[in-house]
Amino acid sequence: MPVNVIDSHVHLYSKSYSQDGRLPLVSQSSQLNDEFRLDEYKKVISESSKHKVEGLIFIEICVDSGLSYEGWKYPIEEYLYVERIILGIPKIGEGSDLSGKDFIKGIVPWAPIPQGVTKLKEYIQKLKTQSLDPKTFERVKGFRYLFDGLPPGSILEQNYIDSINWLAQNGFVYDLGLNIRQDGNRQLKEVIELLQKTENVTYILNHLSKANLSLSSKDVYNNLDFKEWQSLVERISQNTQSNKIYIKFSGGFPELPDEIAQDDDLTESIARIEPWFKTFVDNFPKNQIIFGSDWPIAVKKINFHETWVKWVKITDYLIDKYGLNPEDFYKNNVVEAYNLN
Repeated sequence: MPVNVIDSHVHLYSKSYSQDGRLPLVSQSSQLNDEFRLDEYKKVISESSKHKVEGLIFIEICVDSGLSYEGWKYPIEEYLYVERIILGIPKIGEGSDLSGKDFIKGIVPWAPIPQGVTKLKEYIQKLKTQSLDPKTFERVKGFRYLFDGLPPGSILEQNYIDSINWLAQNGFVYDLGLNIRQDGNRQLKEVIELLQKTENVTYILNHLSKANLSLSSKDVYNNLDFKEWQSLVERISQNTQSNKIYIKFSGGFPELPDEIAQDDDLTESIARIEPWFKTFVDNFPKNQIIFGSDWPIAVKKINFHETWVKWVKITDYLIDKYGLNPEDFYKNNVVEAYNLN
């Protein structure tokens, strides 16, 4: 049965931005070096989705950035790009869709979290002062600074902890980007420590922590790293303290081997994703698990029309099997997580 959707994880950019070096992730993939604007997204979902997508959360796309004033340039420009889409005044080449005001429900920009509270506040002030309309900032629901590839212990540095606590004190969520496939389970161990040092923070864990979906469905349950990962997820769920963690069901296709992602038979895709999904469902409240498409990063494997259809089929199968409410999973939990009311 069709349900209403707020997509919690969407990246938007125009092709011109993908060609000037500001998007390192995009430059690594010819498929991503294209137009992925709001009008493109809406065209795809109108043609592909059995559900009705009412809106999206814009998530920063790892623009070239750094912990200096110069390093803030592209993240600020990315925010201003989204603002123009919301205000209906895109520049030439940025798209023709003028429905951003109603469709983009929330924004999660990049932020210099490791620089500490003073610099974080200064950065946010720059977003506000360079804005064309101060009211746009009301759509900023949180911030993200990826944990991927950081040296061990980085997330436990005092500046990092202070910044995350400050976000919570000022009504913002923190989108937590891990990559256990690349960096291993030590990231989850550090999250357990982090939870003891932060208070009343709403964390939104991206992409199932970037699960290692290279593990076959036959091997995963006997894999020692997976067993340790399961144990760590359980420990995290039991040690949130005053914090709250939402689990974002997104980012599956980029982690699957190409031949699996491209297969029209979804049996093996589901079999590889299910153990990781089930672990979160077993350990977290069902109203803290949310849907995200990770558009257009999933296009790295197959075209997005196919990706959307496949991801929704996988999602519908899993939420039905494990008894999650579709209306909550696709929309209501997203509204709650990002404080969209």
